[in-house]
Amino acid sequence: MTVCIGAICNDGDNAILVSDRMVTGQYPPIEFEHTRSKIYNLTKSCAALSAGNALKPIEIIIKTKSLLEEMGKAPSIERIVEKMKEVYQFLRANEAEERILKPRTMTTELFYTKGISVLPSDLFNVLDNEFARHNFGIELLVVGVDSSAHIRSIVNPGLINCYDTIGFHAIGIGYLHAIQVFIAHRYNTSCSIEEAINIAYAAKKAAEIAPGVGNETDISLIFADSILEVDPKIIKELSKIHQKVRKSPLDIIRESTTLLSNLIQEIEKEGENNESKETKN
Repeated sequence: MTVCIGAICNDGDNAILVSDRMVTGQYPPIEFEHTRSKIYNLTKSCAALSAGNALKPIEIIIKTKSLLEEMGKAPSIERIVEKMKEVYQFLRANEAEERILKPRTMTTELFYTKGISVLPSDLFNVLDNEFARHNFGIELLVVGVDSSAHIRSIVNPGLINCYDTIGFHAIGIGYLHAIQVFIAHRYNTSCSIEEAINIAYAAKKAAEIAPGVGNETDISLIFADSILEVDPKIIKELSKIHQKVRKSPLDIIRESTTLLSNLIQEIEKEGENNESKETKN
């Protein structure tokens, strides 16, 4: 229950990150705006955002940063994403083992080496299918800049998707609303930083209509050697500007309905005048 947005701008030299702060829990049901940003810096030029389970990203981020530190020099965005994928798959496999196999006093190694011989074939196939289809319940968005800006997502069971060509992507329950704004504005990677911030912010505000997307907003700019958090005062001014110019779908429908009604009346009046002229003639 969230929306996290990434966009490439300035001809691929920079990237924008935008997210809400809403945290939603199912058991027990709870929803609140957290004081902490959902944007996690991995290196000086790469950050990650998450949608889904609110607790799992911390462990993924910590383990990934540890692996990156072991690599020494600053890795490429591709290498960072690969390391994060490895952590994602490792933790997912551990969770699947805990939930599916451990209650049956089996480990993953034991299941796949001896399970087929000690378990009925039907049960083995069922458990194998459960293990393979286990949903880790989290999606990651990784955005960074090395020689150019990159956007990647990591989704269950640990698949990487690339959005460099499209130039933007969003995750979370509000992602469709956000993406539609980028499409409507014909967004492309040549947009300036200022344009990108405006459109990405508008996309986030549009996503707030989705349940579970919060009103609080965080924005970060990524450069080749640094990540800059946009000052909350600027975000507050952005909010004021968008409130002035933004119209709700209902307002647009009302205005268009009035315009159509007036147009129809003019057409009908013109038709009546033409009939009157024909009658006189």
